[in-house]
Amino acid sequence: LKVDLVSYDCAVVWELLYKFNHRPSAVMLEVNTAFPPPFEFAMEPHSAWNELDPTHVPYHLAHGCSLSHAIRMLSIDLPEPRYVLLQMAKKDALFLRSDVAAALLGAGPLPDEFHCYQAQLVEAHGVEASRLRSWFMGVSKDADGSPWDLSETLEDMRSCVQENLVKVFGETVGRSLPFKLEARRNSAEVATDPLALPLMDLARPVYSLVQDAGSNYFLFRDMLEGVDFRSGLDQNVREQV
Repeated sequence: LKVDLVSYDCAVVWELLYKFNHRPSAVMLEVNTAFPPPFEFAMEPHSAWNELDPTHVPYHLAHGCSLSHAIRMLSIDLPEPRYVLLQMAKKDALFLRSDVAAALLGAGPLPDEFHCYQAQLVEAHGVEASRLRSWFMGVSKDADGSPWDLSETLEDMRSCVQENLVKVFGETVGRSLPFKLEARRNSAEVATDPLALPLMDLARPVYSLVQDAGSNYFLFRDMLEGVDFRSGLDQNVREQV
């Protein structure tokens, strides 16, 4: 099954797989890479999409669904047999039905969504590179100093989505179009140590929090080969930051 609608793609996939119990061996879904893990974004069905000519707005932000939303839908919420993420290629995420994945991958660990997102060439539209990087790599704090409060990032994302919908569909229709946007956590409990956070358990294979001279750095692990990142940065890594 290949789905690339640039509208409410995940809603269509859900109807096919859940309501009609269609279970193809593989699902290739174009995801919106402007919303990195662990953010779950998805546009919901609305008749306004039927009137939109995508050739007039080829690079708008608010469309489709994010990788993390697709994973929740296909790997968690969908009744068995479910699907597992195999890989990404630019904007296309390839999911295999669980029995097919078992035959191809064996009993080894499943691909990680953070690694799949970071390992491919991100092709995102409607958001500047600096903002996308801050959404993926940024760490913010609550008023009491507790880390990983994602509310600021979510607020910025919602503002960008709403602004883009108004730009594409007009003020009245744009503000009425429904969409979902939240951040997935393994646990509602917020830890005080950033390296002990449930989210970091997912992110460890991809990037690390490095503390040096009173500053925090969020770096890809491939920059830290041979470096004890708990004790600080060496000169070569510091020059890259």
